[in-house]
Amino acid sequence: MPSSTLLRWLPVLLLLALTVCIGAYYPGLSGEYLFDDLHVIQTNKLLRIPSLAPEFVIPAMESFTASGRQLSMFSFALNFYFFGDSTWWLKFINLLIHCLNGITIYILLKTICHKLAGDTFQSKNSFPEYLAAVTAAIWLVHPINLTSVLYLSQRMTLLSSFFILTGLIFYIYARTRIRSPLRKLVYLPLGILAFTLTGFACKENAALLPLFIFVVELILFRFKSNGKIDREVATIFVGGFLLVALAIGYKFLQRPDWIISGYSSRHFTLEERVLTQFRALIFYIQQILLPSNFSLGLWHDDFQLSKGLLHPVSTLASGIGLLALLVCSIVTLFRLPMVSLGIMWFFVAHAIESTIIPLEIMHEHRNYLASMGIVLSLVCLLDRLLRSRKLILTALFGCIFAYDSVVLAQRSNIWSNNFRLFEHEAMAHPDSAIATFQLGVKYYEDLVRGNAESGARVFELFSRSAALESRAINGELGLVVASEYDSVDYNPDWINRAARKLKEFPKEVSSQSAMMVYLRCLSDGKCKQSEADADILFGAAYDTGYFRLRSLAATYYAGVGNDMQKAEKGFATSLTSGDALTWINYLAFLLRLQKDNLACEIYQEFDAKWNRGEFQNTAQNLGHASNLKKQLAGCRVKAEQS
Repeated sequence: MPSSTLLRWLPVLLLLALTVCIGAYYPGLSGEYLFDDLHVIQTNKLLRIPSLAPEFVIPAMESFTASGRQLSMFSFALNFYFFGDSTWWLKFINLLIHCLNGITIYILLKTICHKLAGDTFQSKNSFPEYLAAVTAAIWLVHPINLTSVLYLSQRMTLLSSFFILTGLIFYIYARTRIRSPLRKLVYLPLGILAFTLTGFACKENAALLPLFIFVVELILFRFKSNGKIDREVATIFVGGFLLVALAIGYKFLQRPDWIISGYSSRHFTLEERVLTQFRALIFYIQQILLPSNFSLGLWHDDFQLSKGLLHPVSTLASGIGLLALLVCSIVTLFRLPMVSLGIMWFFVAHAIESTIIPLEIMHEHRNYLASMGIVLSLVCLLDRLLRSRKLILTALFGCIFAYDSVVLAQRSNIWSNNFRLFEHEAMAHPDSAIATFQLGVKYYEDLVRGNAESGARVFELFSRSAALESRAINGELGLVVASEYDSVDYNPDWINRAARKLKEFPKEVSSQSAMMVYLRCLSDGKCKQSEADADILFGAAYDTGYFRLRSLAATYYAGVGNDMQKAEKGFATSLTSGDALTWINYLAFLLRLQKDNLACEIYQEFDAKWNRGEFQNTAQNLGHASNLKKQLAGCRVKAEQS
């Protein structure tokens, strides 16, 4: 295809890619809330703002569970304000942001390609745009990006990615046009900082923007201007590197166990996580090159941990493969800079979530930006190999686009409702305890609606989940809660097994959630068959000494367990944790016992800590704290009088 003809057709090709993308995602827009969506969005009442007045907007922006990400939370609040409580509109806005990111990727790559055109491509006028358009089109319909679009909480990833991409476009534009040394020293750092902080307010991944800029500088400009080393640019990067190194060093001096402490609640060590990431990154690359709906998934808890370089042996092979890719990025730096850029891009995109930070082992949304790097390298490599055979090259790109679109459409249809999604997840990942448990929850909901036939399936799935999971107690407590219905017979051993797991793994996060569900069941007057054995479980939780479990146990003893002395001791000994909900539950307990003086004393300390920002201002905590302030309004008067 002649280059001039191709140039005229590019807008049509991009519009076609966007249309196919929207069409492929359309079935999934009817899907439901998932996983983190429940506490981040669905139950977050602060997001349901009645107006755009600051007194409603600011609490909504500050309502993220782990604090921060204010712009993302604001976007959710705007969603509810303009479109109501509809998951369809939440997902549709996510899709629009994804399309916007696809257009931004095209603009970014076109800018980079034109800058390199003289050295790399035959046609300076159109062929770079062709490669940019093909890369953006394939990325738009790539199935690995679906979780970032249809998993609502990942709007945070979409937005932070947008500011990374626009930050890169700004840098290239400013770097090309600003000639004055003084202006470079002022505008470049200010621009980088502005885009980084704005993206950071969406998700912390935006902290990678300076590293992305470093790679683009290395590929495009090589720290030179007019053939000479640009001292101002070099000063900016060296200064930035030193500032980051000092900040990280200061953090470690303040808290040496900053990284290591996070592993106490994980089922893997730092070494195991790093080694497992070798195989995880290779898995991601495989799925970017040849995606499969039987390998992709919302959960990957069935992914085997690497216990050593040879356990399994694929760990070493994966490490060698990644090292070879890094070497390739260096070797191709001058001859195939776009291939080099794509490889470096992939590694930079994974620098936070796939290294030493104690996050969960795998999530596909970590590839939202990373996938673009692999797609770019593939597109540019195929162009290099088949440049003289344009028809074959175009057909090959068309086949890749069509294959990804079909897989995406199939996956989107799977995501159209949670029952279908969990059925597929449990079938495709039979060793996933989470997928099995979540499917069990859907059958349990069917059981609650009166379908007694679902009881056998509930028992089967919860039992399998309990057997697959060696640490968490979701399966056991799922069985206990389901035993309220005649089709599931209660077995006291479920409580005993759960108690043993709690003692051995007290910091398992999902176990705490399961305990809260079970406690609510008991408090509502349900779960009567297990009521006599509940003391065993909450006694084990209390004895662990772990503040979250002890606080839960204290809540149990303050209500169903009816042991006020143990409840008060449990709450009091958990206050050192710095967990706001523990303080809130203790204050509510003291008010119930009419210990107003002690409640006032504790509240004043709690209020001081709250005002110093020592607690997470989650939606749940903010709501409880607001109620406490009303109940304990007299305490402030007493404090002011004294």
